[in-house]
Amino acid sequence: MMMPFIAFIDPIPGRRVVLYDGSCKLCVRCRRFINLFDWFRRFTWLDFRDSQVMARVNFVTAEHLEREMVVIDKTGQLHSGFAGWRAILSRIPVSFLFVWPLYFPLITALGERLYRTVSAHRFAPKRCGNGSCQLEGPSLAPTPGPWCETLSLANERASGASDLPRST
Repeated sequence: MMMPFIAFIDPIPGRRVVLYDGSCKLCVRCRRFINLFDWFRRFTWLDFRDSQVMARVNFVTAEHLEREMVVIDKTGQLHSGFAGWRAILSRIPVSFLFVWPLYFPLITALGERLYRTVSAHRFAPKRCGNGSCQLEGPSLAPTPGPWCETLSLANERASGASDLPRST
């Protein structure tokens, strides 16, 4: 029974990075839900609206992150949008056995369309009196760790390529 979980043991947890919108209520709820099942702490979630995070990111623009989240695996490969959710679900012990249908072309096309629709109509950040809002509470950026190496790998990959490397 424990044998399938051996695949989830990573000597350095937190190397996979998810760049998400910390001011979007739906995005925050999804992060909390996934964290419940990320028993081996494979993912580090970073709010792209945090200036400290964006100072380390050269491989994707804030405009791109407004449209879709980006998951960076431990090799620096980028997975955006629906492909990002597949990458997350394939690394979570509860869902890895059930994620394989998401790789079928028809399901992928439907998933990408659904992701774009939800992303375009997700909850907008609340507006304060002056038109902008600060996030409540302290910055959610974690202390430097394995995720820094992952961002460096992604920056190196992007600087060597002519366009954004994406997985499908």
